[in-house]
Order: sequence, then C-alpha cells, then structure tokens
Amino acid sequence: MSVTLPKGGNLQLAAAAPGLRQVRVELGWRDLPGGPSALEVDGVIVVDHAGAAGGSPEVLLAHQTPNPGEGAVTSAPAAAGRPDAETLVVTLSAIPAGITRLRLGAAIFDAAARGQTFRSVGDPYIRVLNQADGAEIARYDVAPETGQETVMIFGELYRHAGSWKFRAVGQGYTNGLPGLVEHGHEVEPARPADVAAFVTRSSPTRSRRKVADHLHPPRPATPAASPTQAASPAPGRPAPSRPSAQRPPA
Repeated sequence: MSVTLPKGGNLQLAAAAPGLRQVRVELGWRDLPGGPSALEVDGVIVVDHAGAAGGSPEVLLAHQTPNPGEGAVTSAPAAAGRPDAETLVVTLSAIPAGITRLRLGAAIFDAAARGQTFRSVGDPYIRVLNQADGAEIARYDVAPETGQETVMIFGELYRHAGSWKFRAVGQGYTNGLPGLVEHGHEVEPARPADVAAFVTRSSPTRSRRKVADHLHPPRPATPAASPTQAASPAPGRPAPSRPSAQRPPA
C-alpha cells in the first residue's frame, strides 16, 4: 500500500516492500498556465559520499544517466509539463558502499537571467515504486516554501542501519545548483559513468545540457564594434581634437 508522506516523513523501503531490489523513482511537474515562456526544468541527481561532510558531492542531470533502450545518439525534444518528466531506476544493492545518499530533485535552467522560479512550476512531486511489479511505495507532493527557489530537492534515498530509506525532503535554494553544496565548496559535476552501475533512466532524453550549462549558461556572442563605431564619440561628448598638420618650413 502506498504512503503519501509529509515533508520530512520517511519510511524503510524493505519493510514497505519485502524483497525489494530496484526502485523506480519518478519526478514530475507541469508548467502553470500563463507562466513565463521557455521554462526549462531538468531533473537533478546529487550523490553524497561517506566522509565528505563539508565537501562537495557529485551532481549530474537526470537525463545524463544512461537509458538502455536508447541508441547512442537518440535525442527527443523537450516535453514541457509532461507528468513523470524523469523516470530513474535505482538498483539498491549495486550502490557502492561509500555512497550514503542519493538526493533527487529538479533545477530551472538559466533561472536568474530569465527571472524564473519554482513559483511557475506546477505540482512538482516524487514517486517511489517497486520496479518489479510497478506498485507505488511512497509519494510526496512538493510545495515550495517561498516561491523564489530555482532548484529543489524533492526527496532522497539514504542508508540507515544497514538498509535503505526514503525521505520526503522539499528543500529549495534560490541560487541554483551551487546551493546543493556546502558554502565555500564548488559543485563537482559527475560523469554518467559514475552512476551507470546503479542508476539508469527509462524516460526519453529531452536535452543535451550538462551541469556546466546550469552553472554558466551559454550567452550569444557580443558583436565586435566596427572601427567606425569605435571611433565615434559617446553621445553628448565632443569629439577629441586632432593636432593640425604642420607645414614644412619655407
């Protein structure tokens, strides 16, 4: 039987689904009617390692993880507002012992420049299901606290007393991906190969973006000024005087 968790609520996965080997995690949201245009949201995975307290966890976008059903060059267009926008399959027993937690959420691309926040992301949620039979184990409906968040952690899978638990998190940050790491540390992008042994994706590819694109969104090149423009005086400012030509002596 599925449990709808409140913020901060948690449950032991093995107790909820005896014999559980793989969980399917679905992250979903939709665009609100009349919201800002070109709202682009990417699923996010944060990998926390033992002994890395105060350090930098690894961060990658959900669509970067491998999808066994795709070809090497498969790429589908963005599916704005589609339910279950990101679907990940996590093999719990394959997670390396040094990894203590997987945080799962979403980030708005280029949010600062576009003036966008999670106020415009409708009904974000996370679901955890038994991959073997598709039965839902838990669900959490995420609610931004301030509406100014540009990245949010929906929930997390974490080790506790030798087993795996799921917690409804609902933690948001206003400064994008840098908010996911401790102050003074840099975001450490993970490679898809770093998680391929224990996380795969069954949702279609929607973007070729990487973590670096969120940290430093590409900008169109500024055209170089022409020599004529460079020589033109600023508005309201007189043109610089030029020395008069010297006549040769008679």
